[in-house]
Amino acid sequence: MGKKLGVRDSDLSPWYKVSIKELQEYGGPGLLARYRNVISRMLETVYPEYDWLPWKFTVSPHNSWKDPAVILKAVKFAEKSLNLKEVQDWHRVSISQLREIDLAQIFLNNGGVANVLKIAYPDYSPPTAADGPK
Repeated sequence: MGKKLGVRDSDLSPWYKVSIKELQEYGGPGLLARYRNVISRMLETVYPEYDWLPWKFTVSPHNSWKDPAVILKAVKFAEKSLNLKEVQDWHRVSISQLREIDLAQIFLNNGGVANVLKIAYPDYSPPTAADGPK
């Protein structure tokens, strides 16, 4: 089925763009039903060795963008992709940069960078005006 949908060998990334309708057309309704019609859940089970990025799926599971585990994974992915070494490096990150790595919606849906960092790093406290240059 994967080959019919454009998946080749070790490159599983085409799965991110597969719709439920396409999967059903290629004989996957029974398989998909076992995973409550959630493609990402099915793929995480079938290919557990692959590092799936939930925000890249065309259709994400309901409220997955609010899941603290998904948020932490997104933050770690952004830190690696944007070469952020310390939490203070986040202050130079723009929504445009997050959009380029497909993460803008997670940050926007969770109230912005400061809120997302508080979810990912519970000890994080955003700088205040009092923390400005001295």
